[in-house]
Amino acid sequence: TPLYSSAASDVYKRQGMFIFQKETFYIPSANLIYRNNPTMMTGQKKLLIKGSSDLSLYQFVQQMIEVHRGHSMFAFLFATASLFQDVIQTEIRNFPLILFYGAPSSGKDQLSKCVRSLFGEIQAPINLASGISTAKAHIRELAQFQNTISEFSEYKNGDSKIDEMLKGIWDRNGYKRGTIESRVSVEEIPVLSSVILTGNEYPVNDALITRLIWCEFQKNTFSNDEKKAYEKLDDMIKRGISHFTVELLQLRQDFVNKFKHKFRFFQSEMKENKGLKHITIDRIIQNLSVLGATYQILIEANYSLPFNMNHLMEHIIVTTENQMRKLNTSSPAAKFWDLFVYGMRHASQYQIKLDLDYRIDGNELKFNWTQVYGIIQKEWWTRYQESCPSKTNLKEQLTKQSYYILDKRAERFGDKSTSVVLFDINQLPNKSDLLNAHEWQMSNDKDNFSSFTTISKDSNTEISDNPFYD
Repeated sequence: TPLYSSAASDVYKRQGMFIFQKETFYIPSANLIYRNNPTMMTGQKKLLIKGSSDLSLYQFVQQMIEVHRGHSMFAFLFATASLFQDVIQTEIRNFPLILFYGAPSSGKDQLSKCVRSLFGEIQAPINLASGISTAKAHIRELAQFQNTISEFSEYKNGDSKIDEMLKGIWDRNGYKRGTIESRVSVEEIPVLSSVILTGNEYPVNDALITRLIWCEFQKNTFSNDEKKAYEKLDDMIKRGISHFTVELLQLRQDFVNKFKHKFRFFQSEMKENKGLKHITIDRIIQNLSVLGATYQILIEANYSLPFNMNHLMEHIIVTTENQMRKLNTSSPAAKFWDLFVYGMRHASQYQIKLDLDYRIDGNELKFNWTQVYGIIQKEWWTRYQESCPSKTNLKEQLTKQSYYILDKRAERFGDKSTSVVLFDINQLPNKSDLLNAHEWQMSNDKDNFSSFTTISKDSNTEISDNPFYD
């Protein structure tokens, strides 16, 4: 059969082959013999072009914004930049991660689906909380496709191995493994895809926070009109939107020629912007400059978008204020001492009691770690809406601080001898609050301390009375 006859073309299609510019290409996942095989090339089969010409890119992004507001601008620009992440990585030696964090049913999963649907049918997310896969297995997932997006779901803070892996992904560090060719030969498994990180908790590792584009979803109750808009967006995703990707890929040469200049220009604009003086970390500016450069390239290519540079900058200001606030107050150690003071003042069965759970000798605070951790753990979720770090991880965080003195094996508390942890009160971040609570227990006069001050979980605003506010 002649190579270019209709019969030959039909055979080629069934076998996953096609001819482009007189060259023949073979795509194994498109071969009909694998179509009904549930274990072979499942991910590759989902990477396809799907969509309707009745829906424009403008209409789709507009619907995203109606449902998910400003986060949609970040999500769309991140997805577009991800199509050219090999170009961007060459220029800046890294590629940002984007965080969708918030309460259950706040919309973060749907926005993740919007972004990942630009690459065909939605790939299954990689569950970080299950512990089934190793960090190396996660990296292999990111090496499976180039210039696409993967989701790492169910992020939990306090896992140092996961945090280090995510930092390495920002740096585009894969891992090396030996080969059978010789005793010293190795091959590298690279990071080729970008990452959406989702979860009900946000990271507390400072270095990781600075590597993220920050999207906090704060709303999880919606009106009927908002639910209808959500359903309309969901219907768009189900019909398919990956045909937009074919259109966006035409911008590759624009990214090759323009990205470096646009990136540097947006960086300097952010540093000069008076509304962004709160950003003290260059890495955060660098991450957002990837989005800014992407926006400028799209506009110069005559793409019509339902938002402008002013909208983008306004959202950057809001999100980075929140990000910097988390960076300044997010450590597990700071949260521990906030709850420790509350526990001292809390007149209930969960009170941290003088001479039973803790003692102050001169400048030394001593307490039984296991007993106090049990009390802190019970209140952690109520206060922060996140799981308490493990007893080992939390203690490790505390012992790394300058106020830690030592562990002591035997100290008498009440009628028994127990091991204790010693801290220097003078170096504690909330020394005055702790001493006030101690004086209250000493005097056993609750009225003198019926109202006290703590810091809001979402801002630097002081609030009185019960810190476990709604």
